Amino acid sequence: MTRGGASVGVSARCKIVASMARVLTAPGQKDQSRCTMGQTATMLMKRAAKTMSAISIQQMSDRLAALMEEKLGARGTGLAAKLHSRGRQLPRKVRAAAQAVAAESDKAQNPKLLLQVDHAALARNYDLCLHHLTRLKTRSGWLGGTVALAASVALSLFIVALLIAAVARWRGLI
Repeated sequence: MTRGGASVGVSARCKIVASMARVLTAPGQKDQSRCTMGQTATMLMKRAAKTMSAISIQQMSDRLAALMEEKLGARGTGLAAKLHSRGRQLPRKVRAAAQAVAAESDKAQNPKLLLQVDHAALARNYDLCLHHLTRLKTRSGWLGGTVALAASVALSLFIVALLIAAVARWRGLI
């Protein structure tokens, strides 16, 4: 293995992997710098399998934002703006979960803060939001609301006309 044009031996490779392990070691875990090369590489591969990349976290946030726009008619760019726009229409638990996803998405933009992201909680919050938003009916827009309002007014007028005709017949005017 070469590094910067110079040949690097096995012990130097172990030091490089060990220094990477020190960076990825979470607080409270033992330092992996004295492990063998195979143990450290295995630990790094397991750590990489558990974590999500910043791109996948951003895709989660974008998916929730698109669903909020489609189902609730939310405005703005990004999940945080859409939550500000239509967050009150969501149940309290779903709104809190969506705010947590938005916060974790902002954290994921910084590589150092990406290491602080709780991936299990992020996955739970994303699943909760996704489950709720996919169950909602698609927003029909202003035309659907206008048609519903017109139908309601027409039904009310028809019922009032029937009542007037019934009272007139009862009094003998018809």
